[in-house]
Amino acid sequence: MKQFPAKEYWYAHGKHPRILADIPELKYTLVEDFMNCRMPFINKGNSLFVNTWIGRTSKYVLPGSGCVVEKLYDMHNEYLNALAGKHLLKTVYEYIPSIDYSYYIVDEVNRFLSDEYVRPDELVLIDNGNVQSKQAENFDFTPVIKNLAVEYPDKIFIITHPIETELENIRYTGSIIKANSSFDLNEISYLSQFCNTLIGRCSGPHTFCQTLDNWLDKDKVLLSFTYTPYSASFVLDNRSLYMQKVWSGNTKPTDVLRDCHKVIKRSF
Repeated sequence: MKQFPAKEYWYAHGKHPRILADIPELKYTLVEDFMNCRMPFINKGNSLFVNTWIGRTSKYVLPGSGCVVEKLYDMHNEYLNALAGKHLLKTVYEYIPSIDYSYYIVDEVNRFLSDEYVRPDELVLIDNGNVQSKQAENFDFTPVIKNLAVEYPDKIFIITHPIETELENIRYTGSIIKANSSFDLNEISYLSQFCNTLIGRCSGPHTFCQTLDNWLDKDKVLLSFTYTPYSASFVLDNRSLYMQKVWSGNTKPTDVLRDCHKVIKRSF
């Protein structure tokens, strides 16, 4: 948007309209038939349509459906060069998302944190939902979560999909956030700021926790269960960042449980 001054900016996508509410100058619209998902960009009338889907070509997707900021950086630089001989204005890691949470429903999260009076090292956020891009196996997280809650009664395990349980230290994000719609990815992202252990399969909520603030937090650990290490996180090379990244290809409950123990105990 900074590279191409225009009268208006719109983002056509199939997700919830609130997903980018913190960029108010970017309006939302539906995807139309002429927007060819295999084309890098389209000129139509007095409008330029730029394809932001990294899966348009396998050129930028790493083994195991890995979609990382480094490859997105390369893709958009290629577009800019082809369109106007320009390049992105920031370094690659400056494009790791930073969210303005004032545009989202965070009051209930703040109330939860205040009422529970918990520290970040007492909160474990587990994205136990299924993946949709074939980057990981959709194994059942439930026995692992219940086992962890019993073994660590002093910690609160916050999960992104509800399960049947009577354990009081297992909480569901929807019950904490109390959003007025089923969409609460940004609110989960806000909650992740206060959790030092982030576990998942790099699906939606797990990815939304990978903000620049979290990547710059040395107290945080990101554990990902995916087919390959290339699809384990939004950042491929995290050596210049501080959040610790741990990958596992395990899918059996006993092995998954062992890996979770390691990151909770910080013994990896």
